[in-house]
Amino acid sequence: MSTVSINPWGPLLFGLVGMCALFNGCVGPRAGPIGVNGQALIGLTQERLHTCARTPLREVSQPASTLMVYYREAVMFEESFGGSKGSKGGYHHGCWATILVEEGRVTGVEFRPVPDPEADTHECQEIFVACAS
Repeated sequence: MSTVSINPWGPLLFGLVGMCALFNGCVGPRAGPIGVNGQALIGLTQERLHTCARTPLREVSQPASTLMVYYREAVMFEESFGGSKGSKGGYHHGCWATILVEEGRVTGVEFRPVPDPEADTHECQEIFVACAS
């Protein structure tokens, strides 16, 4: 008759590794292919930007340059979280993106999260996610 011994640390270790992977995947830094400050947009043509990011909220053209302004709000799911007695509202947030185009190419990018200017810029990154491919 053979006995099978089960290592009590195996399932616990497996669970901890799984939780760490899940936790890091969900709340880790969100620097996507665009970059935290939009540096991947530098050098794109204005036509490409119109194609991948759609029409900006405002576009101001001067003889030598163009400013394009975009805005994206957080989805409602991000602004609230569930609790034992319903959901609790979070703060409303979004991000303004200003793009400077000179001689037909992007030369400057500014991401401004609102209302907290020190917040994550993932909302701005989402505006340009199609531009990364």
